[in-house]
Amino acid sequence: MFAAMLLIVVVQAANVGTVVLLADGSLNTECVNIDDGKTAYHAFQESSLTMDWSYTVGIGHFLNSVEGVASDNDAGKYWSFWHINSAETDFESAMVGASDYEIETDDKVIGLSYTSFDNSWNPITKPPFSDYDDICEPVLDVEKVSVEIDGDKDTLKEGDSFKVKPGDLILLSVKVGNLHEDDDLEDVEVEAIIRDIDDNDDIEEQSDSTDIGDGKDEILELELEIPLDADEGDYELEVTVTGDLELPYRQVLLYEVEVDKESHELAVGISETVDLECGKSYRLNIEIDNIGKDDEDVSLTIINDDMDISIQDSFDVDENEGTSKSYSFRVPSAAIGSYSLLTTLVYSDERDEYRTTLNVDCDEETQDGNLAGLPNAGAQNINPGNSQPQLNFTSSNSNQTQPEDLSPIYVVLLIVGNIILVLIVIIVIVRWRKN
Repeated sequence: MFAAMLLIVVVQAANVGTVVLLADGSLNTECVNIDDGKTAYHAFQESSLTMDWSYTVGIGHFLNSVEGVASDNDAGKYWSFWHINSAETDFESAMVGASDYEIETDDKVIGLSYTSFDNSWNPITKPPFSDYDDICEPVLDVEKVSVEIDGDKDTLKEGDSFKVKPGDLILLSVKVGNLHEDDDLEDVEVEAIIRDIDDNDDIEEQSDSTDIGDGKDEILELELEIPLDADEGDYELEVTVTGDLELPYRQVLLYEVEVDKESHELAVGISETVDLECGKSYRLNIEIDNIGKDDEDVSLTIINDDMDISIQDSFDVDENEGTSKSYSFRVPSAAIGSYSLLTTLVYSDERDEYRTTLNVDCDEETQDGNLAGLPNAGAQNINPGNSQPQLNFTSSNSNQTQPEDLSPIYVVLLIVGNIILVLIVIIVIVRWRKN
């Protein structure tokens, strides 16, 4: 828990460009780092310049001096706070104090100047403006972002949108470059968040961390799974890339995820291949989720003629709801080889088929000696359908042997045991009569 909290603090850190026009006319520019949600006051505190501040309740922090130069009431000169304008082209005089100007992104430039004021108390001398990238030299470069869903891959530009369905697995790939010519970019990782998609909760995943050599690039990947009960609509995808050099660096990119539903669609979780033993009973577990727009009346069949399996069922699945089904069957003692189990679901005008390959094996103790009882059906091709989670078969009464499946050795031993028991009883009765 503590380590995770530390990680969040590192990820949510902003780099800020500071420009200070000193009293002697010289200029000081620095790139400093503060936690998200902190203020310009905290950014100036990280500067290499010596500053003296005082605090007044209800007013905030007041800058008294910079590098030993204090406010001069007689000359009417004070330290004035400036911040980047909305067009990001110049400074504008701040209407709030430095301790009230919050900073939550990495593109902010703030400034100070030692200046006199006009009759309306507007500062006269403005510090020269510098672009953020000129102060905080870019080191981390997101070169390419792509998503892959069901084998379809698309490259994204910032602000792009892409469509998904409930249950889709998104493979997010981010190519990250290190622009520094001499040093490694360390602890580079990608975090992705889809806002409010899981019943108004976020889903969030993080890539592995890696180091990127100077002038090199790496591809980092993570997976995001769309909830099966996600509602139709548009959701914000926030991708944050972070890395450390002399300062922590980050780049935040925003995209839009469009959840689009079919009118009728079920997501079915069923095993594709299982290994079984002859002469034992098993349960086939199936998960069924309605990811379409409408409620469904479902008819289900499970069939394999060679193993004499024929199961039928019908049930309802409401929109955004799911159900778990379990069906038992028994593997004949003479079965050996591979068999194809066909599961079919019919609903509305849809028909979904899923094939499960049953690999049946028998050892000497479970075989009844009649290996010709059932043909080897051979391995069947699997209909891929939707890539859904696989569920295992569970064995039922696996330690019980049915009477018709008793092996010849077991029958002989049972007969011999009964004969010995009868002989013991006879001997006891004879001895009792003699006495």
